[in-house]
Amino acid sequence: QLNYYASLNSPHTLYYSDSSNPENAKIIRDKIDKLGDKLNIVYLTSPAGNLLESFIQLLSSVREKYVAISGDDDYWIPDTLNQCVEFLEKNPDYESAQGKAVAFKTENNTVYGKIKVIYDYPRYSLENDTASERLFSYLGPKHSTIAAAVLRTDHMLKYHQDSVVIKDYSIRAEFLISCLMLVAGKLKVIDKLGFVHQLHDSHPSQFSGDTFDWIIDNENWYSSYTILKNTVVVALMAKDNISQERAEQAFKQSLWFWINQIMHGSYNWSTMRGFINTTSSPPRPAKKSLRTKIATHLPLLKKIYRRFTKRGQLDYEVT
Repeated sequence: QLNYYASLNSPHTLYYSDSSNPENAKIIRDKIDKLGDKLNIVYLTSPAGNLLESFIQLLSSVREKYVAISGDDDYWIPDTLNQCVEFLEKNPDYESAQGKAVAFKTENNTVYGKIKVIYDYPRYSLENDTASERLFSYLGPKHSTIAAAVLRTDHMLKYHQDSVVIKDYSIRAEFLISCLMLVAGKLKVIDKLGFVHQLHDSHPSQFSGDTFDWIIDNENWYSSYTILKNTVVVALMAKDNISQERAEQAFKQSLWFWINQIMHGSYNWSTMRGFINTTSSPPRPAKKSLRTKIATHLPLLKKIYRRFTKRGQLDYEVT
């Protein structure tokens, strides 16, 4: 990763948090010494196993106005970082900016080796006028990773500090931070490649494991959810100038929409095949409407109906 930024003559300061063992730490420090005339690197050490505390340590050390966080196997495009900063300077109603992204895997599933697959990594601009709308768009139809973005350093530090009290990893790692980012302001995706993200077959994702167990069989979930809700609701009230009741409703609907999507993917008729007769079919309505029966048995009438029905009228399609 350091060789990558050096090869591009990146002008951006790299704040590097190292939690590796002494042998690997020495290798990294020696490399930093060799690249001293090509890169500006601030080297820090941190204990292993506490990612959030490491981020807070790093963010507290940053002296630049804007910051972007990267894992040890991800790559930013330096020129796109410049464009993100320029955009944010000119558009104060935007909280964050990022470029387009791609993801890849290696054949041996490590940080080294031949690339096995590479594909687009969807990202969306979230430019709704209200914080409530942006939150719903993020947790609804446009859910994607947004934490890998450029934003003001003091804001990013505050979002991470707000997450410290949360015990559940899935909520603490990125979820609350992303929600607070979008409540604070709009997100712009610049039409240029900005981020290359490596995926791993066995990498623990933000919401790893079984969704049911994450919510139901998790002693840390409810207390973490309560902090998440209260923090986001207060932010919504302030940003949208709405009542607590209205903010709670916006939060609950957004979160429930997101949970409903992932639950539907994990628990549906196909997942029950191992517990029931495989020749069975999903439950169906007891009756069909007369219009549906006619369409099934008399397809010619269906075509006539569709021809003379006004365009855009979808009542027939729904039935």
